Amino acid sequence: MTRIIDTNFPDDLLPVDGFKAHIRLGSGFSTDDTQEPVLKAFLRAAISAIEARIGKALLVRGFEVPLSKWQQTRTLKLAISPIVGDVSVWSAGNEIVGAANVDQGAHHSFVTLDGDVIGAGGDELTVRFQAGLAGVWSDVPADLNQAVMLLATHYYEHREQTGLSNGCMPFGVTALIQRYREMRISLGATA
Repeated sequence: MTRIIDTNFPDDLLPVDGFKAHIRLGSGFSTDDTQEPVLKAFLRAAISAIEARIGKALLVRGFEVPLSKWQQTRTLKLAISPIVGDVSVWSAGNEIVGAANVDQGAHHSFVTLDGDVIGAGGDELTVRFQAGLAGVWSDVPADLNQAVMLLATHYYEHREQTGLSNGCMPFGVTALIQRYREMRISLGATA
């Protein structure tokens, strides 16, 4: 299933000052703002990488999931959680009111489409929702905050290297995000 970010959080929600302080402690950093766009880019990249690993949005924002040939199942497992607020289902630009119910699992959010929706939208539907752990950066859990700082620092300090293996993530980051990741029991089964 494809997820599409409908809206993104504004730059003022990024912990740029905290990141500057973090880098300054590690390797020295000037106090001017010439590198601020670069720091924001590394923070966004780190946030995105961690969200992809744990399947949770750190900051609340809008998402939409386009569905085609969706009649095969009424319950959809969304690739991002936790859902905050209502979920809306759209067909051909019109909202289908009261079409979905949300069930928050430990690692995934599930949307169940109302039985009356089946067939009403044809083969193409869009599910829209807000998801995220926090509305502002200071409310992001401390371990995830630290993981973002470590990973953004790693990206910043190794920005010239292109020879790292695919999916390389520092051990400290992996350790901090581990409890948020879905545990795999066996081939395809999850806890």
